Amino acid sequence: RVPMLIPRLPTAEALLPFLRRIDDAHWYSNYGPLWREFTDRLSQFVGSRCGQTDVGVAFASSGTTAIDLALRARAVPGARFCLMPSFTFIASAHAVCNAGLTPYLLDVDERTLVLTPEIAAAALRNVPEPPAAILVISAFGAPPDVGRWEQFEQEFGIPVVFDAAAALTSLDRVGHQPLCVSLHATKVFGIGEGGAILSSDTRLTEQLTAMTGFGFATAS
Repeated sequence: RVPMLIPRLPTAEALLPFLRRIDDAHWYSNYGPLWREFTDRLSQFVGSRCGQTDVGVAFASSGTTAIDLALRARAVPGARFCLMPSFTFIASAHAVCNAGLTPYLLDVDERTLVLTPEIAAAALRNVPEPPAAILVISAFGAPPDVGRWEQFEQEFGIPVVFDAAAALTSLDRVGHQPLCVSLHATKVFGIGEGGAILSSDTRLTEQLTAMTGFGFATAS
């Protein structure tokens, strides 16, 4: 066996002060102080790297769940197919199925190993019916080309969701289309487990947050 990655997370002793803060506040769930702090700091972290101040954050239990939620929020009601690349991890297709959609697998560009707007546009001639959404997946943590996919969505009217599971630290832009990232221990920005959905669309971020918190977008 050749080890490729060994997770390096904070020790139990390093986490203890945060657990004590939770105990002191008596706030164990539903948008507590630590949740607010992490939300703000992740927004600032990504925003500073992208030169933006409008990065909204919604958290999920995993990167897979983040994709599931984003598809549920954005997919065209009543449509069945979600276009996605065949070159990906199984969790991407699992999220599509969890959202009640059927994966429609497409090939990827042989140089970049990702689905391109040109490939997706050409595939629309063969899809049996208008797709519900397109899941664009970042290969090996490469940042997605947000601008080109915004143009694609505007031209064809098909909602786009990004599976940018390993791309959190390489993103160069966050637009209205949801960017789903993983916070798993094996990722560069790993906290053990979890996922996040990034978007400049405030209403979408609030909707996604409510979907994870009993329908409430905030604690107030």
